[in-house]
Amino acid sequence: MIMTGDTRSRGHVGYSKIYLLNKFLDIISKKVEGATVETVSTPTVSSEPASKYAAYSPQPATPNHPVPSPASKPQPSPQPPFMQPNPSPLGAPSPALMSMMSPQTPQYMPPSPAMVPSPGGYIQQASPGSAQHILGSPQYRNPNAGAGSYGIVGSPSGPSKAQAHRLYRSSSTLIVNKVLLDAILTYNTQDILGKAKGCMLENMLSVSLLKRHICFNISETRGIQMRSNDTLSTSIQHESCYYRFSIDPNTLQTINLSITPTRDGIWNKQMIDTICHYFTVKIAGPPYKANAVTSFLRILGGPPSVLHLFVQMMSLELRHDPLYQWRLTWCPCIPPEAPRLNELQPGMAGCVFTSTKILFFVRLDHQQRPNNPVIIPIVYEPGNNNLKRAEIPPHDTMSQRVTEQLRRSSMQYNEQGMGAALRDLICNLDPSL
Repeated sequence: MIMTGDTRSRGHVGYSKIYLLNKFLDIISKKVEGATVETVSTPTVSSEPASKYAAYSPQPATPNHPVPSPASKPQPSPQPPFMQPNPSPLGAPSPALMSMMSPQTPQYMPPSPAMVPSPGGYIQQASPGSAQHILGSPQYRNPNAGAGSYGIVGSPSGPSKAQAHRLYRSSSTLIVNKVLLDAILTYNTQDILGKAKGCMLENMLSVSLLKRHICFNISETRGIQMRSNDTLSTSIQHESCYYRFSIDPNTLQTINLSITPTRDGIWNKQMIDTICHYFTVKIAGPPYKANAVTSFLRILGGPPSVLHLFVQMMSLELRHDPLYQWRLTWCPCIPPEAPRLNELQPGMAGCVFTSTKILFFVRLDHQQRPNNPVIIPIVYEPGNNNLKRAEIPPHDTMSQRVTEQLRRSSMQYNEQGMGAALRDLICNLDPSL
């Protein structure tokens, strides 16, 4: 199998398309007997829009390169442009151009100024000021060429040296054998790279895409900002700590979170361990969901009261007490059973922040209702430390019970925090249908 990719790194996200794959295959080849991978560097034509057709489309007129006056233009050659020798490394003219030459075609027919040749025949030329006069398109006339030159393959007005230098960039081709291919595509039952479950190639690609998603969402999340970023790690700054997301360099199968407090009185070891463990187990594992990461980032950017509430909720989910009637689960994505609204659809980020309120969803499961979970949309008001059920239909019997139970719990445990109100809910809510 052959896999090819651009080796250039996108600096704004610290990610190279082929770097992680190359490193991952090298790790597997050292752990699996008989697995081999070979890296071959080859030039490739740049895929940038500005140079996509640079081999046969010089740049249009710019203020630094004005269109020559008619007097300065060379006279057209008696030989048509597509009949001239082809110095291009791409070889002979394309079959579409050759099909334009037929026995009935005269040896030379001067083209109309309003018409330009294209691979499919003649099309109407776009005016220089129109939106269709795009950079690098082979469908417009070369303004720097003569009257008989249109900047197509084989024309004497080929790319300049500066343009030709941009045509090719380094690319890597990875050649792997069947043993290595089977290893990366098979479910990881032999613990080749630790205890990560699932297809190893899927895990590697998923964690790298989750890291990119984190980078792209930092600017849209309140309370956090980018601190540093490289290929395997991203550091985020919060008013009370530093968050660092890092891909395990030894396996490339997991992405982990570490927290470094910068202020006293907010963080403790139990809070840090709970958040980091919850991210690894519930957010950054299969099935991988980008919107779950979005909700998690919104929580990390929240004020201390929000962090404390969600840490207590995560703790109730990770360390379930059998004495509780209900099993509580936080839903980072809106579940399919949730009440429907036009603005909130299943699969979207399930944690919505406004200036004064926070909407999130929890799921309650009970042994007496094995196939009938209770999805509760909860509104939290950090200003007055109030927790209540969102006024979202349906208003059935269970919804009324939840509303009344949350109201009593919030009033009773207001000073102890909303975590105590949630514990009271899962202990005392009546499960009867």
